[in-house]
Amino acid sequence: ADLVPPELAVRLLRAAGTDPVSPLPTRRVAGVDAAGLLLVPRDPATTLRRLSIWADQRTGLPLAVQIIGSDGRPALSSQFLSVEQSRPPAATR
Repeated sequence: ADLVPPELAVRLLRAAGTDPVSPLPTRRVAGVDAAGLLLVPRDPATTLRRLSIWADQRTGLPLAVQIIGSDGRPALSSQFLSVEQSRPPAATR
C-alpha cells in the first residue's frame, strides 16, 4: 500500500525537505487532468535525479509518481489507471 501514488508522493516529499519544486505540464492520468510538479534534489550524493508527481487539479490527490535515478533511467513509477472520487455512502461514514 505504500507504493500507491498518494502514499509514495507524501513519503518522498517529506524526505525532500526544502528541495526546490517547479511546475510540469498538465497531463491526463486515470482520466483526470493532473497538474505536475518536478523536484530536483540539491544533494549531489543522492541516488535520485528527479521526482515527478501529477495530482488531480481539483482535489490535490496524487495520481502518478515517477522517480528517475541518478543514471537518468526510470527507477520507479506508480500511477492509478482509473480513479473515482466520491463521497462514501452514509452507511459507511
